[in-house]
Order: sequence, then structure tokens, then C-alpha cells
Amino acid sequence: MLHDFVHTEKHLSKIYQEIEIEDSEIRDACLNHHSTITNGNELIKLIKRYDSIASGITRKNSYKTKSGYDITQGKIDFSKLKEEIEEKQQSAYKLYNFISNSNEMKRIVETMSCGKSSLRTHLLLMVNLAINEYYNKKLKIKKGKISLSAK
Repeated sequence: MLHDFVHTEKHLSKIYQEIEIEDSEIRDACLNHHSTITNGNELIKLIKRYDSIASGITRKNSYKTKSGYDITQGKIDFSKLKEEIEEKQQSAYKLYNFISNSNEMKRIVETMSCGKSSLRTHLLLMVNLAINEYYNKKLKIKKGKISLSAK
């Protein structure tokens, strides 16, 4: 859920400020999810997979926008949003609930070329795709390591 909150070679943080990700492996995966570099980090492959699938689902209709968020409802305090995300990064449950319930996250677009797709929908869809594959035993977690089986 953190991959769109860092500056990458392809895009800046979707909240215009880069969050500080405490876990170095997760940070590396988020920074390199648009890169060909994997550094042996399995999380990069997983982020790429779920990011690609979620984008394919949510970007069905092209609708270019000039703003990174719905400005009709007023400005978003991105500094506050950054702090709230950073506070919740240690708990996937708290971060998921925050993103799910955040009106600001709903107002931020996933990408400028598909302005009707919210960042909130994109992130939650990614997580739910991963959860579905975990329940179907395609995504496995063993001894703290995550892997994707070929099933």
C-alpha cells in the first residue's frame, strides 16, 4: 500500500511528498517497483504484479485530468496526510482502514491520464488481489518470506 507514496523513476509520490518508510526491504521495493532492478527483493515482483493488475482494472476509461486530486472539495493537507500514513505504516490493518476511510485518498487520482480512478480504489484493489491469492494458496508466507507460486 506504500508504493505510490515514494518518488520513483516513473512518478513522484502521489501525495506530492515522499513518506519515510521505516522497513528497508519495503522501502527498496517501493522505490524500485517501476524499475528493472530487483536486488533479489521478492516484494518488488509482488508490487509490480498487483500494481499492474489493479491498474488494468481501474484504468478502463481514459479521462485526462489537470489536477492530481478533486479540487472542488477544497485543498488537501498533504503534510498531514503524509504524517498519518507514516504513523500507520507498521500495521497493515491500520493503514488499510485509514486508506479505506480517507476522503482525501478517494479524491486523489491514481494517474493523471485516468482521472476518474482514485488512488484509494487502486491501493485497496491491490491489497484485495493479494489477499485473494493468499486464500487461494498462490501467495505464500513462510518464515517471514513472501513468495508467489506458479499455480
